[in-house]
Amino acid sequence: MVRRWGDRCARQNNSACPIDNPAPLAPRLPVRGPVLRGTTGGAAGLDKVHFAIGRLLGAPEGWRPLVREMVARWPDAAPGEIIFTIVSAATEIEATFAPGSPAREAADHGWRLAALVGTDLYAMEAIGLPRARAADLAAYWQIDPFFRDL
Repeated sequence: MVRRWGDRCARQNNSACPIDNPAPLAPRLPVRGPVLRGTTGGAAGLDKVHFAIGRLLGAPEGWRPLVREMVARWPDAAPGEIIFTIVSAATEIEATFAPGSPAREAADHGWRLAALVGTDLYAMEAIGLPRARAADLAAYWQIDPFFRDL
């Protein structure tokens, strides 16, 4: 069975259904996965996931600055938390929208961004750069400007 927004809204008898009342960016999808408890996220982990979902779904090119914006907004977060947050957002988008939906492209962008952040972390390790904080990624982007210029 494929879940669709309309089905979910009808089941919840929700008058604020995003299909009937679209949000300016993206609806706040229900996040079912782990919520980063015990990290710099905690309950704020949901805010990070919702932020990522909003950027991935919000505008046609809204995914491009996502990693850069997350690093600027949460510089003390662990880089793995940034990856986990983007993966969680992509997972929720896939779980919410049916295959073939144009929104599923947003999930694809999320998976790619998470993989590229992981690649940056591996490169940082290989050349001996610090990588404990999200802010360390911004320093690496002075060497490899992909995310800085994306």
